[in-house]
Amino acid sequence: MSVYAPPLQRVVLSFSVDHLPVREELLLKSLMRVLDHRTRHEWRCVNQDQDADLRVTGLSHEAVRSSAAVIFVGHHDEADLPAGASQLKLPLRAPQVEAVFNHMGGLLETWRAEAAASAAFAAGTPVRLRRWPAASLLNSAERINLATLLSVRACTAQELHRRSGASVQACLAFLADLHRAGLLEEERRVQAAVPMAAGARPGLLARIRARLGLQAAAVQG
Repeated sequence: MSVYAPPLQRVVLSFSVDHLPVREELLLKSLMRVLDHRTRHEWRCVNQDQDADLRVTGLSHEAVRSSAAVIFVGHHDEADLPAGASQLKLPLRAPQVEAVFNHMGGLLETWRAEAAASAAFAAGTPVRLRRWPAASLLNSAERINLATLLSVRACTAQELHRRSGASVQACLAFLADLHRAGLLEEERRVQAAVPMAAGARPGLLARIRARLGLQAAAVQG
């Protein structure tokens, strides 16, 4: 039986705990310390008033209005949980805690990568297709058109928006899906040197040559 061995350098993530009975909170923190050598990420517990990557709460999902990643402790109907949330059932057991934190850590890594990609696209990084996307990514005529444009030449999100007529949000969402599938490559654009305008002040060497009469001599010769 193979045992999971975490990589030497793990992504550091934080979690906070609120509205749990003292016994359950102490048990959870103790389990996380014991599991530290096994989890895929390095988890650090922070205070409730700090901005944690993950919130572990004893509140019901109806009482939590947040788009952040959340683990609900207790028995909840999974169908009622918000998108991206998970749950830990009582009593807390080490295998369940490890599995849920690994799952949520993976989600957080994915969201971070998507956010970084969206920021790069929004900042104007030109990209093009490495290869034609799978049919699952081309579920509309708009997306087929976007893919066609990206296969012809590299585009920024704004350029793709202007050429296709699709909304900026639709372009960013499509680029994020392509990035997640590993189908994009960046293009580095080198700005061409701007020639000196006529009548511009000559450089130091030219002025020295003119003072010494070298330019006139060159013309006479």
